[in-house]
Amino acid sequence: PTARIIEDLGFDVVDLNCGCPVDKVTKDGSGSGMLKNPELIGEVIANMVAAVNIPVTVKIRAGWDDKSINASLITMIAEQAGARAISIHGRTRQQKYTGKANWDHIKVAKKAAVSIKVIGNGDVFDAQAGLALFKHT
Repeated sequence: PTARIIEDLGFDVVDLNCGCPVDKVTKDGSGSGMLKNPELIGEVIANMVAAVNIPVTVKIRAGWDDKSINASLITMIAEQAGARAISIHGRTRQQKYTGKANWDHIKVAKKAAVSIKVIGNGDVFDAQAGLALFKHT
């Protein structure tokens, strides 16, 4: 598996990127296209965790679009699959890089987490915004 190659190269962690919103990536279900199939994300993470001894993390967006916000569900699935951390971008795939990140989605996902570390992402361009995100969530 690719995760084992990453580990063999000496990396400290391997990250599954389910956040890329670019059409050429999502058209085959990769990147944020995986947000449409949370169970598959869990299966991939579980296989990665079984294949390596380094921590496995995952990066997602809030959901595919405003009608399918599923960051908290994916947080629970990722945790059950053995991921050690999840980075959640507050925008949906539909938003791509436009509009405002909704930190409320990160906050809800953080509440759903038991032991997985939740990392907030989106509209953090300086230390002040980072502190605001931390306080919000």
